Amino acid sequence: MSRRRTIHRLTVTVHCDEQLDLLAAAVRRPIEIELKMNSDMNRLGFRPAAYGQAWKRVSALAAVGRIGLITHFANADDGAIDWQIDAFDSATRDLPGTRSLSNSAAVLWHPRAHRDWVRPGTILYSASPTGRARHIADLPLAAVMTLESRIIGVQTSPPARPSAIIAALSRRIARCVSAWSRAVIRVMRPPARRS
Repeated sequence: MSRRRTIHRLTVTVHCDEQLDLLAAAVRRPIEIELKMNSDMNRLGFRPAAYGQAWKRVSALAAVGRIGLITHFANADDGAIDWQIDAFDSATRDLPGTRSLSNSAAVLWHPRAHRDWVRPGTILYSASPTGRARHIADLPLAAVMTLESRIIGVQTSPPARPSAIIAALSRRIARCVSAWSRAVIRVMRPPARRS
């Protein structure tokens, strides 16, 4: 019996120098990457001022094939993002590669952010990026995926004044959990079919 080897063509998001070091040292055949820019979400990615240098470094690696250019919006669901789009456009102006800026909220509400491809997330579950169903009630969304999860641990913290980032993160997590719960319920009770 012969053993078949499956090769998955996965695209890897690269967001820091340490990942560039790993690519240079470990990858044997070229892989496709998405080079992530931190356009002020402040989670992952190269800052706009360092993005061009990161692109030069990664484009010189034999381990890298196609390079796509991406960013992510922190507040596309409840704010203006033009300044982030401008920062991305300025940093990537002379760089080749496909561009992807739009998360779910930008797909729905910011057409200027639509580029070569989009990355819908929460709307794949028929959930609103804002966590409020009324914000997408008039859109013909239907869940194409479900999400199930279990709580694996609970920690008790002493009372303390949370930092602004922790408070904001807590609100966003609560909205996501709420949205995902509604999406799972919708999948379990799909809407009536139209004839």
